[in-house]
Amino acid sequence: MKVNEKNLMQKTADDIIKYIIDRNMKPGDKLPTEPELSELVNAGRSTVREAMRTLATRNIVEIRQGSGTYISAKKGMIEDPFGLFFIDDKKQLMRDLMDFRIQVEPDIAAMAALNATSEDLNAIRNALLDVELCIQLKSDFSEADNRFHQCVADSSKNLVTPRLIPLFSTVGRYVKNEDTEFANDLLATYQEIYEAIEKRDSIAAKDFMYLHLVKRRRHLQK
Repeated sequence: MKVNEKNLMQKTADDIIKYIIDRNMKPGDKLPTEPELSELVNAGRSTVREAMRTLATRNIVEIRQGSGTYISAKKGMIEDPFGLFFIDDKKQLMRDLMDFRIQVEPDIAAMAALNATSEDLNAIRNALLDVELCIQLKSDFSEADNRFHQCVADSSKNLVTPRLIPLFSTVGRYVKNEDTEFANDLLATYQEIYEAIEKRDSIAAKDFMYLHLVKRRRHLQK
C-alpha cells in the first residue's frame, strides 16, 4: 500500500471511529453497510473495506460474513498488544508477568471493593461458581479463571484496569491446571476475595488478591 493510500485508509478509519463515538454506539450495534459508510465518510468502497479490516484487527469492530459489521464486545482491546506470544521462554514470561500482576492487581481488587455494584457482585460470584464447577469436573478452568479476574477489574470502575486483564491472561494458555491441591487452594482464595469485595473491605480484598497471586507465582516456580 502506497503512503498516500495508507494515510487515506487511516483517515477513513478515524472517521469511522468518530461516527461510532458521535452516535454513542454500543457493543453489538450494527454499522451501516459498506456502500452507506462510503457515502457517510466520503471515501471509496475499497478504502472503507481496508479501514474496516484495520479496525477489526484492533477489536473495535467485528466483521461477520453474510451478516454485516458490528461493534466489538472486546472494547477495542488487542489480544496480544505486546507480542508476548512470540517470546520463546514461556516460563520466564509467566514469572515476569506474574511479578507485574502482583504490583497492580491487589489495588484493582481494592478499588472493586469500593465501587462494585450488585450486578458486579453477581458477575464475580458466577465466575467463582464456574471455577468451582470446572475444578469439580476436573476440567480446564482457565476461561472461568480469567473471567473472575475480568469481573473484578470491571468492578473497579476504572477505565484502564479492565483492559489489562487480557494482557495478564495472554499466557494462560501455557498453564496447565492439573494440580488438584493447588486448584482447591486457588478456589479458597477466590472465595476470600469475593467476600472481601462483597463486604466493601478494600484492605482485605487487596491482601487476599496479593496472597492469591503470590501463591500462583510460587506454583509457577515448581
